[in-house]
Amino acid sequence: MSDQELVHPTGKSTGVAALLSCLVPGAGHIYLGQTTKGIAILLGGPVVCWLGGLLGPLMAVDAFRMGEKLEEGRPLRKWEFFWNSE
Repeated sequence: MSDQELVHPTGKSTGVAALLSCLVPGAGHIYLGQTTKGIAILLGGPVVCWLGGLLGPLMAVDAFRMGEKLEEGRPLRKWEFFWNSE
């Protein structure tokens, strides 16, 4: 995996990431550095919310788990989600 595909630890808060994703799905991921993933969630959010309304809580959990990984000093892939995380 190339270094360009990774988001490296930045010291950002997992709580802030989770809160941002609760308020605006995708915002927490952008905050953590997973910009493309966050924009995709933002753009796809209205469709998913219309289908089931679970995007906000699910993305909050994902942002929190990705933030935890960064806090542990481990990099994460730009398209990594909590369910496919190592």
